[in-house]
Amino acid sequence: MFKDVAGKDWMLSELRSGGKTVTIDRNKLEADSMGGYFALNFKGDNTANQGQVSGVAAPNRYFGPYTAADNGILNIANMATTMMMAFKVPEGLNEKEYLDYLTKATRWDLRDGKLELQSSSSDNLATVLVFVSK
Repeated sequence: MFKDVAGKDWMLSELRSGGKTVTIDRNKLEADSMGGYFALNFKGDNTANQGQVSGVAAPNRYFGPYTAADNGILNIANMATTMMMAFKVPEGLNEKEYLDYLTKATRWDLRDGKLELQSSSSDNLATVLVFVSK
């Protein structure tokens, strides 16, 4: 149920896309003073499974509305961000790509305590963002 997702701080740990996997080294990010990057939180009405998604990309804060269903359907739209300039691209994942993956996510799932957000592209390759609870 989505209530198990909402209200928790989630940190990106893995990105799977096009047959390859990128593992996010959270210890390296911490050491580089970027430990809060690629964070996610769904805030809102747990009974209606809607509210605001927010977090930190790299380096900007972002926020926007979401709706989710207990059957795994997810919609994130109208994302807005602060406008700070990034001097580094942590883990080879730039902010625009991360935010694009989020806004294209159409499914969510909890597997072994990890949150998975899945999207598909025009070439039908699935992208999965894997988050761990902070």
